Amino acid sequence: MLISVCGDEFPTICGECDPSSCNNDEGPSPTPPSPTPPTPSTGGEILPGFTTTWTSDPNTIQSGACEYATPSATAQGNSWLSPFVTSGNYCGVTLDLFEGGAACGRCYLVKYDGSPATDSGQPGEQIVQIVETGTAGSYTNLFDCFIDAKERITGSDTGIFPITYTQVDCPNPASPAAVVLDGNNAWYVKVLLAGGPSGIESATLRIGESTFPLSRVAGATFSASTNNAQGPASFDVTYDNGDTATIDGCFGGAWPVDTSSVCD
Repeated sequence: MLISVCGDEFPTICGECDPSSCNNDEGPSPTPPSPTPPTPSTGGEILPGFTTTWTSDPNTIQSGACEYATPSATAQGNSWLSPFVTSGNYCGVTLDLFEGGAACGRCYLVKYDGSPATDSGQPGEQIVQIVETGTAGSYTNLFDCFIDAKERITGSDTGIFPITYTQVDCPNPASPAAVVLDGNNAWYVKVLLAGGPSGIESATLRIGESTFPLSRVAGATFSASTNNAQGPASFDVTYDNGDTATIDGCFGGAWPVDTSSVCD
């Protein structure tokens, strides 16, 4: 997610700003809603924030910080992209909400109540899933959403809108999945963990009788040194809502496995 700021104008999702598009003598820019200070987000708490439009290109998610849709992640499956990515209900968030990748996979109920914004819109709401991060000038608590989600929340595909947001469990989530992103290596593994009701707090890889705690690399990817372990593999996952899951019966009982191998 790249949010550029042209002078003192609103942050806009424009790649790199064309200076000629700033201060173009078309009259004064609308007065933006005042940025709010960062606020910790916990399930059930209703907090103020903002929403903007990230992109209308569904392929943009392939470079998202959570790595859910990179080519190596989806080469042999992409069940975890349903239902939120496939329906266009996904967003990036500013760094204060991204929490170093812990927000990947979280769902939020985002609401717009019709308050004054930079563009005209209409009240709406949508549950969205977090797949990306970025910055927006002095803005925090900002949801930068795929165009479909932005329109469902605000009735507009442009502009900056004040919203409220609440962390919720993802309804009808995809089953947990593990995708090996650094394969054919008995000494080290990088894996994408996706699916389930919320963001992932911690995870463990079991190979045969050995257990390896996984450390977050970035986004929704984790790694471990696996000490030349071989045998059946499984994953134990703890979500930040307290739920747990085990992904087992993986890879036909073999380890190590090829890059892009999926267990779900």
